[in-house]
Amino acid sequence: MNRNPYEFKDLDRIVHEIRLCCPGEEDGIIQWADETCGGTIRHRAHYEMERCMVPVRFSSSVWNNVPNEIENRDPEWLYALNRHSILLNLAKAYAFTRNAAYKDTFSSMMRSFLDNTSYRADCLNTSWRSLETGIRVENWLRSKAIFKASGSPLDKDLDERMDKSLLEHKKQLLETRRAFHRLSNWGVIQDHGLFLAASYLNDTDTAKLALDRLEEEVVNQVLPDGVHWEQSPLYHCEVLHGILDTLLAARRLGIGTGSIFRSRAEKMALALSLLMKRNGTLLLQGDSDEINCQDLVYLAACLFGSPTLMARSGGRRKEENCWDMEGLDVPEASRRVRDGLLEASGNYRIDTGLMEVRMSAGNLGSGHGHLNPLHVDFTYRGATLLTDSGRYTYVDCDERRTLKDFEAHNTFILEGLEHCRPYGSWGYTGIYEILRSPSVHSGRYTLIQASHLEYLGSRAVCRRKVLSLGERTVLVLDEVLAPENESFAYKAFWHVQPGSTLTEGEGRIVICNGSSRITMLPDHGTDPDIFKTGISPFYNIMEEGQCISLSKAVPGYGTVATLISGDEDATIKRLPVELIDAKTVLNETEACGLLIRADGCEWTVVSRSREIVNQVDILRCGSMEGYARVLVQEKGEKYPTGLSY
Repeated sequence: MNRNPYEFKDLDRIVHEIRLCCPGEEDGIIQWADETCGGTIRHRAHYEMERCMVPVRFSSSVWNNVPNEIENRDPEWLYALNRHSILLNLAKAYAFTRNAAYKDTFSSMMRSFLDNTSYRADCLNTSWRSLETGIRVENWLRSKAIFKASGSPLDKDLDERMDKSLLEHKKQLLETRRAFHRLSNWGVIQDHGLFLAASYLNDTDTAKLALDRLEEEVVNQVLPDGVHWEQSPLYHCEVLHGILDTLLAARRLGIGTGSIFRSRAEKMALALSLLMKRNGTLLLQGDSDEINCQDLVYLAACLFGSPTLMARSGGRRKEENCWDMEGLDVPEASRRVRDGLLEASGNYRIDTGLMEVRMSAGNLGSGHGHLNPLHVDFTYRGATLLTDSGRYTYVDCDERRTLKDFEAHNTFILEGLEHCRPYGSWGYTGIYEILRSPSVHSGRYTLIQASHLEYLGSRAVCRRKVLSLGERTVLVLDEVLAPENESFAYKAFWHVQPGSTLTEGEGRIVICNGSSRITMLPDHGTDPDIFKTGISPFYNIMEEGQCISLSKAVPGYGTVATLISGDEDATIKRLPVELIDAKTVLNETEACGLLIRADGCEWTVVSRSREIVNQVDILRCGSMEGYARVLVQEKGEKYPTGLSY
């Protein structure tokens, strides 16, 4: 007898809970199902990796052929269809309504798939690509469980045909593995499907093999801080889903899992909670979309009994959680921890409650990574104001290459000297090295800093320091480490969230998104420019946004300072820095002194891009005296705080 880990004891309770806890979710499920019953195909699942809202008429040919309506004949449309999330949605709609039309459409589409596809050579790059095969197993078993729990199981002949096809699924997933799969998200997604298929079909040896493969894959793919090495929060989610769902299924089937596998899963969930904004939305890092992923953190909290994860999940279950809660206890939420320094992967987050600042200083990762060294996002009072540009498409075209390039991210370049550029849809002409410096949190201050070697061939190194001051002010210091007798064309980019308004004047730029407003104060002598650009919050969707570019000629070891604050009256000005005993004023290549006022506070900051040859001496900047490479003192504090040496 087959064993389905998704079977329910009380489907009506689940439906009631979704209606109670997740208002609006039922309407979305029904709307999509009605559209499907009417013969229209759209890809709109929550975690669909390549959404597409272009309506396409269903026919038996679409399983293996990209319709003409799809822009650039993007094959991702075909892959999305063959994951069968659209069929699982029909099963969910039936659970809510018991409307026979949903079951009939599910059955007819499933028969069409089984009639027109199979595990054979001419389908391997269309309907039976191995990634889709792995995902499809879960959607089939969940659909079977819903129809059975509703008291109306699938017709016996269709059920048997699906089981026969699941044998083919298992065979393909067992046979399709090479070094690529051991390091790619594909491996976890496929072997999650292999574990489900083997367990359902009572093949204990293959189920154990799948668990062994999964354990090796998480060891290879998950960095010590829990971040998936491909540097894409979206694919981090896809991998984490496969791991958590494997743990859930194994628990229900009474199958043991290894401690390494479980510990890496918990680390991934903790990391995810820091790769999303406070509202649960993913950051647009690498190939990612702005989706809410709190459900994954919530499920992990229940599986591991973690109060920390429950707090970071927001404490409210999502529609996806409601189907999985039978037999799981819900832990109490702990006090939420705000900052998160994911050092191994180079993902840094400062969260004061009012502002969220994230800097990306990780390795490029796979082809899902973008040229985004030292990129900074900024969210204030729950609204994103400075953002990444997204991905839009995987088709090799201008939009794909533009969104992967330096200029699509909130970083800075030395114009005309780049050698790393996107090549095709997945490659690059070179890969720069990232150098991460220790991050420091001291009292009310947090300093994160990193460098990259993109311009090493031009004898220059780029370094960015991000210093938080108070609850809603951050100072960004960009340094060009190079011979001081050389000059470089510095250019920084700041991409503004679509729907925001910009007002420029009197040496400041005010950015407004709804009721959230921030002020950007460029450095003295910086030439600002504002232009239109494209930002893609979801695959296949491009929105018009704006970009602020800041240009300046910078000498070697020079520093460019940019202040971003929630206080519209914030100010910043340069101050001289001197050595007290030597009575020497340091030049702009030796030290950057700043006086910053915001929220009724006054800070003096000194940042030195390099060490200088001198006898033992103390730095003076305004009324602040001390010694460090990064030194900050708020007016009224007895001593300054050294954050970097």
